[in-house]
Amino acid sequence: MARVMKVDVYVDPHVYFDVADLPDPFTVWIPVSITNNEDVTLYFRITLVNPPTGYSDYTKDLGSVGAGASKFFTYSFKRAQPSLVDGELDEDLLLRIEAYTDPDYTEFYGLAETSITVHYIDHNDPAWTVLYHDTFDDGTMQGWGRSKVDPEPALGRTNHLDVWLTSSHYISAPYSILFFDKGVSTNWTSLCKSFTVGAYNKAYIIIHYYAIYTFAIMIGNDLLVSGAVPKAYNKWIRLVLPLPVNTTTTVYIKPYQNARDRVVGYLDDVIVIAK
Repeated sequence: MARVMKVDVYVDPHVYFDVADLPDPFTVWIPVSITNNEDVTLYFRITLVNPPTGYSDYTKDLGSVGAGASKFFTYSFKRAQPSLVDGELDEDLLLRIEAYTDPDYTEFYGLAETSITVHYIDHNDPAWTVLYHDTFDDGTMQGWGRSKVDPEPALGRTNHLDVWLTSSHYISAPYSILFFDKGVSTNWTSLCKSFTVGAYNKAYIIIHYYAIYTFAIMIGNDLLVSGAVPKAYNKWIRLVLPLPVNTTTTVYIKPYQNARDRVVGYLDDVIVIAK
């Protein structure tokens, strides 16, 4: 009989993924936090249990977590382009996390399982109403501005933020917003914008962010901590998050401002859809 570990495993039970304009198959990235409550260092492997048709490359060795320690990992798998109905599809997945006592994953220690639901959407589907599409290609910030609200003070330096339009990196030409470490204290800590969603049943915000270092996003009072953001520095990241309906919600984005370099990230193609 397999041993069930005293290991705390957290996977957000709801994962949101926008398949628009992606290759077939595409890669799904899921942040996973593991706390090892055992008294030995353990090496963790994660896999999907009997996934639906279309999934592949889903068994991954994550690495080690020391006794009593916690660590974030980014777990990924391949998904063939699914058939969506009215621009969306929900699939329930069972993740199995196995622990081993050796780095070669030969000495099995125990396991834990957790369920998640992946919400696939296609923002190009006409079933969705596009409420906002911020490309910055008209040469304006389109309502985005600096804020003194600090979503996550633990990220480090927090009061040197400056922003402007740039053509250095973008999703849609010719502009994106550049995050810049001003180098002097200004008390500006994040970039923000308020989005109004009316009488709809559901809404999502799709954010494209080019990360130089880590960052945090806060939607209203809900913080997406930096550790829960997929680690994909120096490339564009697409994040999909639910937005409240029948209200106005402010979205805050805070980059980590590194002392060695001034440019810390880029923002482009922010889309809000609803139905």
